Amino acid sequence: MSESIAPQQTTLDSCSSLREKFSDLQTSPKCPVHAARPRIIRRLAQFTNHLLRNISISSIHCQLPYPRPNPTHNPYRHPANTHPSQKPSVLAAMPAIRGDKSKKKTRRHTRDLDQIHADLRDEKHLAKHTESKAAEDLPGLGQWYCKECAKWFESETNFLAHHKGKVHKRRVKQLRDEPYSQKEAEAAAGLRTDNGTRTTAAMDVDEGAKPVQVEG
Repeated sequence: MSESIAPQQTTLDSCSSLREKFSDLQTSPKCPVHAARPRIIRRLAQFTNHLLRNISISSIHCQLPYPRPNPTHNPYRHPANTHPSQKPSVLAAMPAIRGDKSKKKTRRHTRDLDQIHADLRDEKHLAKHTESKAAEDLPGLGQWYCKECAKWFESETNFLAHHKGKVHKRRVKQLRDEPYSQKEAEAAAGLRTDNGTRTTAAMDVDEGAKPVQVEG
């Protein structure tokens, strides 16, 4: 009894072997820990109680009607054995994207910056755009229209709140720069000819040189 035992295995077999070794001491795994007098019996009781507690907890978890939460489980991740055609497409859940192969949003596209520049400069250009829309189909019957953002609003309150917002101020900042002309756009794409600058100075002619006669 002088030797000390420090069991490190956590299986049920190790627990049963320890019971057989100390069967002469008539120790029970359900006995209170502080009731055992010798230190070796107290250690054995602590280990057995701890092992039985883990076994009971694992058996309870196995009998639960729902699985245990796994922190590494991602509910949005598709199974690896699922065919790509059976996986739900992320693009299908976004109505602003046309089809699975297109990633361009076109639902909220209004007008380009060069068109808005023309609207601010020429009233006829703006009227040509507004007259193409039916007033019954526009928000607020087309009464409140923001020229810079090319957008109609339902009420005057929304229209005034839009002018104080960051979206309108950002668009006004973008409109400060002049749009590129068609010639500049073609030059940026390389659709131009650059033969260099021609010199207008007269060529030096040697007066003593004889003219070359060409035999006919």
